Amino acid sequence: CADEGIKRCGTGLVIEPENTLYAIKGLSLRDLGRHEEAVKAYDEGIAEGDRGQFVNVYKSQSLYIMGRHEEALKAAEDAVEVTRYGAEAHFAKVLPLTSLGRHEEALASAEAALELRPMMPEAIDARARLRQLLGRPADSLDAYTGAADGVPDGATEHLSRAYALLVAGRHEEAVEACRAAAEGSPGSAMAHQALGGALAETGRHEEAVEAYRRAAETDPDGSGPRIGMANSLLILGRHAEARKEALRALRADPRNVRARVAGAVALHKLGRPRRALAWLGRAIRDDPGHWPAYQARAMILSREGRAGAALRCCGRAARAGASPALAHRLGAGILNNLGRHKRALAWIDRAAKIEPDNADILTTRADILCGLGRNEEAIECIDRAVGAEPDSAEALSVKAGILVGMDRPGEALPCCERAIELDPRNSGAHAVRIGAKMQAGRMEEAVDHWREAREYCPDIADAMGDEMAAALDASAAALAGRAPRGGEGGGSG
Repeated sequence: CADEGIKRCGTGLVIEPENTLYAIKGLSLRDLGRHEEAVKAYDEGIAEGDRGQFVNVYKSQSLYIMGRHEEALKAAEDAVEVTRYGAEAHFAKVLPLTSLGRHEEALASAEAALELRPMMPEAIDARARLRQLLGRPADSLDAYTGAADGVPDGATEHLSRAYALLVAGRHEEAVEACRAAAEGSPGSAMAHQALGGALAETGRHEEAVEAYRRAAETDPDGSGPRIGMANSLLILGRHAEARKEALRALRADPRNVRARVAGAVALHKLGRPRRALAWLGRAIRDDPGHWPAYQARAMILSREGRAGAALRCCGRAARAGASPALAHRLGAGILNNLGRHKRALAWIDRAAKIEPDNADILTTRADILCGLGRNEEAIECIDRAVGAEPDSAEALSVKAGILVGMDRPGEALPCCERAIELDPRNSGAHAVRIGAKMQAGRMEEAVDHWREAREYCPDIADAMGDEMAAALDASAAALAGRAPRGGEGGGSG
């Protein structure tokens, strides 16, 4: 369809150069991932006298995708200059300003867009996230709460409040706000999709899948519910179903990089790494600034034993402006897993320079310091991570692992238990808890927990390692009074 659109626009331009055709041609090229040509088409339209806001808005979007943030901002400013009453023109400034670190200006642009379109979903989301980033989420939450109270059956008002609650980390309240939205407007696919997202944030992925399924039934042609469903199915280990949902999302929206990333992860889990890498390569070509595509590609390359290619992928992500701090953090994690702790520390220090108070970066740094035997520094670093994000299951799990490494299982166990409470499927937390119980001489409890964890945490054996898993199977068999068997190993108590 996009190829045909370009052909018809070309014919139209030859016959009668109507300005709107340049914008349509640019959009068709953008949908094919040909952003340079799309920008050229928009520029041709502007040269021919197109002074509408949308040609500059579309130009800004393509420039942003190519990582040319200053130019993207200039195009968005041109759109605002053409019409100060276009919400889309004001919102086009938000992404480049955010990427350039100009958060106050980005917030002002989001608010300008909302003055013109008070319930513009992407502007609502951007405003909430920017206020959180600037350390003042409460004022946006108060505004949304007032709006929701004023319109008890208004789905949009409840959804706006839910977005603010999610950003503020109040996930259970966000679930209730989404339920109120869905009950107030049962035919709203957006309400059911938002409920799925809120449930996923609380780790209730079975319920999230059902909410996404209701959203998909309400809007069969929408890609969003299918993508959300695919991601929750991946976490539940239902990889074949996840792949089907990703394919359905791509049929609805062939250029959707989020759907392509979910499908690629499912393909890898189904034992098709080459196909998965091809999908991710396509996703990166379509949107060079989409960090999750680089992340998934680097992880797959690392697991396939191609650490050098994985690190090059992280470096490429950083150069493309796709979350450079997270790209350096992932590279550090890959090096740490290879036992190359000194080089890993250099990578994580680059990330820390960009985002010094990021809890995930501090957590990875603590893990690396532990690998270098610098345990006291590691504890100090992980305490900073937990202080920055007290409900981070990952940070608590890593802290427990460091404490076990220091032969302090009594202090490690409460950290493990809290991490599992926050994220019941966190295989690392389960593995450390089992190790801490073994270290404390509570072997029967360790074996019981090993049996239980395998039922609902599919990655627990990988987290424990082959040697430890075999030892636990042997202990389970010994406690059951019989020799270990092949296959799954172990007996039932």
